[in-house]
Amino acid sequence: MVVKADGRQEPFDREKLLRSARLMGAAPEVAERVVRLVEQQVYNGIPTLELARLLQQELRRVPSLARYGINLRESLAKIRPYPDFEVFIRGLLKFTGYKVQVGGIWPGRCGEHEIDGVLRRGRENTVLEVKHHSNYHTQTGLDVVRIARATLEDFQEGYKRGATPLNFTKYLIVSNTKLSSQAERYARCRELGFTGWFTPATGSLNALVLQHRYYPITFLRGLSPTEHRQFSLARIYTVKDLLSRSLRDLASSTGLTQNRLSTLAKRARRAIDFKITGN
Repeated sequence: MVVKADGRQEPFDREKLLRSARLMGAAPEVAERVVRLVEQQVYNGIPTLELARLLQQELRRVPSLARYGINLRESLAKIRPYPDFEVFIRGLLKFTGYKVQVGGIWPGRCGEHEIDGVLRRGRENTVLEVKHHSNYHTQTGLDVVRIARATLEDFQEGYKRGATPLNFTKYLIVSNTKLSSQAERYARCRELGFTGWFTPATGSLNALVLQHRYYPITFLRGLSPTEHRQFSLARIYTVKDLLSRSLRDLASSTGLTQNRLSTLAKRARRAIDFKITGN
């Protein structure tokens, strides 16, 4: 049995380990070999955190992203909710063909609503709502999707009356976690979009990050909380942001030494250049 973060127990599931290994870029045969090594070290009552540590330890010994970065799910949870995660998500969605703009306060028929972004693609105008959880076991709940439905209706009714300047046709919630079962059922029934951890089956958050190699800065292995804060203050939210600037500029804006920045930049470049196959 494996003990989860909230104290619940569940049977050991090697398929979850295989999936995690593949998420870190391990080829199928490499992932299988790594999981067999981890299986030899597990014991009844092992905490999920210890299981994750063992997996990362073995992955660092083989060709995988673990040589340069930490667990992707953990790195997404470590992002500051605002503005970092919102900026990160808006940047990621640009790869999917959306024209993305920052949100703000928008009037509806009955009131004003703060939204995190506006997504435009063809004739579609989509409200973007971003939800971040520092505990990645926390699910996005039913209240979020209920409010989303009510907000969309208020915008649509406001547009008909001339109060809302844009005809919003869709609503998209993006989170670093999963929807609860109730929330997912309601979202599907009300035709609300949701992108989260392994949701939907195609185009999930983790799949998009890997497909476009759009790793958050928190993905870099060995990055300290202080360094993360310095990068955040300098508006460096992704690995690609780091690589887009000179060491001199980075040193000036973050206060980190060029030697340290050079080390992180090399790690970042290797992560970006690492070829993920079969995901």
